[in-house]
Amino acid sequence: MKQSTKNFLSSSLALTAFALVAAVILTAANFFLYVEPVRGLTPEKKARLATICDATDFTELDISELPEDAAIFAAYRAKGGKDDGMIILETKNDIIAKGVFRGTMYMLVAIKEDGTVNGITTDRVENDKGFFDNPLIDKNFGHFIGKGSDNLPSETGEFNSEDYTNATFTLQGLLDAVNKAVEYHQNNLDGLKTAPEKSYGEEVLPDVYLSIELSLASPVAEGGTAEILVKMTGYEGFAPIGDNTVCEVSVTKDGAGYGKNITIESENRVYYSIKLEDIEEGEYTVKVSVTSAAAGFIDRAVEEFSFMVYSYDPTIVNPLRAALKDNTVTIYDVEGTVDGIKVYTVGEKKAYSGAAHAADENFSADFMVYVSFDGQKIHGVGVYITGGNDYFDIPQSWLDGFFDGKDAGNIELPVSGEEMSGATYSSNAIYNAVAKICEYYLGLGG
Repeated sequence: MKQSTKNFLSSSLALTAFALVAAVILTAANFFLYVEPVRGLTPEKKARLATICDATDFTELDISELPEDAAIFAAYRAKGGKDDGMIILETKNDIIAKGVFRGTMYMLVAIKEDGTVNGITTDRVENDKGFFDNPLIDKNFGHFIGKGSDNLPSETGEFNSEDYTNATFTLQGLLDAVNKAVEYHQNNLDGLKTAPEKSYGEEVLPDVYLSIELSLASPVAEGGTAEILVKMTGYEGFAPIGDNTVCEVSVTKDGAGYGKNITIESENRVYYSIKLEDIEEGEYTVKVSVTSAAAGFIDRAVEEFSFMVYSYDPTIVNPLRAALKDNTVTIYDVEGTVDGIKVYTVGEKKAYSGAAHAADENFSADFMVYVSFDGQKIHGVGVYITGGNDYFDIPQSWLDGFFDGKDAGNIELPVSGEEMSGATYSSNAIYNAVAKICEYYLGLGG
């Protein structure tokens, strides 16, 4: 055989071997980065349904012909097994606390034909604002099992309050969801029993529920470091951050390119930290794209977040503005601390600040409280939360309603019913701080 022929055959064999190896590598990579599209319910959804209903399979129902209810997100029917034919309703409930959106809770409620609850589970929470960490939901499903419309609990007061410390609004969301599901089942049972299976015109990827939420770690003034936290959530058991997770960030300032260094760090398995150092005054828009591939799934989430950077420190100026009732304040003079109280001067106006702390076994919160006066009466109060794990916002309307115009020499703790709902400790801490500032002010001859 000629040498040229041998070389040709050797090259051909080498190329063939290389192609086979490459094919194996690509196949392995696809195993980790791609999931075969499926029609209908995903295995994960069926697994969740199986925790509250004894069946061999489940199908989603087409309820488009039934009465529309914003609280009912979807309906499912059990197939086979002990609970064959049982209806499971998925509810969608926005949690609003102190007028602030805290997240959307999806519940699965399995209901027997007689209208009593067979089982409940939390399917997922979207746009969680740090409000669903309390384990009360899964711990207290037993309150509902076997009960129907005539004896279901509907008010949070029907529960042992110790089980639900600092979770009043989450608990009320659970109560509303279960009651809505039972009511809908009772009013539409015949339609649910005969509803056709939902048809899927398009193939869909299994839903890993990967989502991200962006927030500013704390207000930042010009020259400081802006830290944007990227909170990631995924399906139960799915690790959002790992070797196969990629976080991409783009930043614009006042509509133009940012042009400075961007640091991206993984704080833990559920947070990324994006830092912009030596930041300048202006409006910033941060766009974050996270792609995660793990356990055979691939999913991508994209969110955009905007924030302002000012030439002043908003942690001082914002509550100072509230106390003085002047939204134009940007410059102030501050005098030294006396007995923990500082004096801020803005033109001819003055405001006084002091610290407050509230805590019980489940939470803690630190505040700076600002007070201004009109003669011997309180003109205004502003509060800024400086630390702790307090989950709520201090409504300015509450501060105005309970302090404005009150006699500085007659500040008392709020009587029952006057506290911020669900925030008794914080209410009392703020009252105490205001009272101390009033005492200091009157001691100056105010």
